[in-house]
Amino acid sequence: MTATLPDLIGQLARNWPHQELDRVQYERELADCPLDALAAAVRVLLRVPREWRPGIGDVRAAVAEKLLALPSERDAARQVDARIAWARDRQGDPPPVHALVREAVAHVGGWHSIRAADRPEVVRGQLLRFYRDARQAEIRETAAQDMDAITPA
Repeated sequence: MTATLPDLIGQLARNWPHQELDRVQYERELADCPLDALAAAVRVLLRVPREWRPGIGDVRAAVAEKLLALPSERDAARQVDARIAWARDRQGDPPPVHALVREAVAHVGGWHSIRAADRPEVVRGQLLRFYRDARQAEIRETAAQDMDAITPA
């Protein structure tokens, strides 16, 4: 059974009963969100301990994160490590690396710079910091636009 938009908003309201929730505003602002992604986002928001009810922006950001399916920071680091290990051995096809992870690699000077760094932990920190910021920017930008036109990744 697929949840409806009012059902999902009701779940948010019931989880924080001591806080007023403007259902009409939530329905209006979340109407463009694909229901499957919205349902998944609400499940995550309900499972993460928090004192205050998530605002509309929080819900939209969680939906955008589901739609974009960007690698987590940990997964981005694993992709970089796997690609560097592949570069040493050159056996088989290169492992996949997400476009945003490749952008972060380029930001720190490319694959060679990562492999040849005197202080690899510093370069890795810079890469992950750039990736984290770029990932959050992508999520914010997506949350601010009409999401019904976004194809889930």
